[in-house]
Amino acid sequence: MSRSQEAEIAECAAIAGAKAMLAEIASGRSIVATRKEDFTFVLNLDMLSDAAIREVVAKQSGSPTMPLVSEEDPASHALLGSLETYFLVDPLDGTNNCRRALNFFGPMLHPMQESFGPIVGVVRNGIIESVTFVSLADRVVWSAEKGKGCRVTPLSYDLSSNPQPAKNLLPWAERETIMAAAAPMLRECGVLFYPGKRGEIDLLSKLRNADLVDGCYRLGGYAGDCTRLARAREHILIQFSMKPWDLSAALLAIEAGAVAIWYPNNGEGGVVKELTELAAYPMIRMVMANKGCAHELEAALRL
Repeated sequence: MSRSQEAEIAECAAIAGAKAMLAEIASGRSIVATRKEDFTFVLNLDMLSDAAIREVVAKQSGSPTMPLVSEEDPASHALLGSLETYFLVDPLDGTNNCRRALNFFGPMLHPMQESFGPIVGVVRNGIIESVTFVSLADRVVWSAEKGKGCRVTPLSYDLSSNPQPAKNLLPWAERETIMAAAAPMLRECGVLFYPGKRGEIDLLSKLRNADLVDGCYRLGGYAGDCTRLARAREHILIQFSMKPWDLSAALLAIEAGAVAIWYPNNGEGGVVKELTELAAYPMIRMVMANKGCAHELEAALRL
């Protein structure tokens, strides 16, 4: 199977997951939330999306056993780190955003709501090659392929049809190309920040204490943060605590011109440097930055 075929399947699968969730939301039935072993929430929407994604991958790949790693299937996580080609799935990125949106807006989601939706990436030889993220609130399909850029196109509102194949979306060349405008100087950059447990707070404190960054925000959902970076609404993303199935969304920002910077922990060895490829596993500490401030930020990270 070619890379373009894999990317198309990933796009079809993400759209199927999105439509399964939108149909359930529109039904007016209660959305059920439970806690997983790591105390994070999982919704019945996650499981509906996961099932729809699996069905499309199996059908369009021609193989019911096509390798797939999903957040909601712990047994599949053993594939992480392998050199197999596999699909990398987060059925619902931004679960808390989704819960807040449904509590506030109900079934009538608002396009200004924080982003949430399914992510489906493709990993070859350990490298993330393509990804699709569907933002449910504003019905937008974000897609990126390594070396081919980041583009967006509207998602059909027709929930009664079968999962919409990629060929019925706008052709790739006709979609809106996303290229982040160059950032201002580092001191004027907006920072998206997740207060995780892998050193995010220490790094932010270092930058703030040196008066190197200005406003800091947390909007929630790694894919949503990456799309904001791609549109240059903010300019730096500090989050080290994401999971592999979230990480594939970083390709959206990279293909829109953002720079991925490895910020090694003391025990990891190595030096601060720009990453040329996005490895799915093992997870490293990575800062995403707009190309306009990346060199200035790299210099600051080395201090």
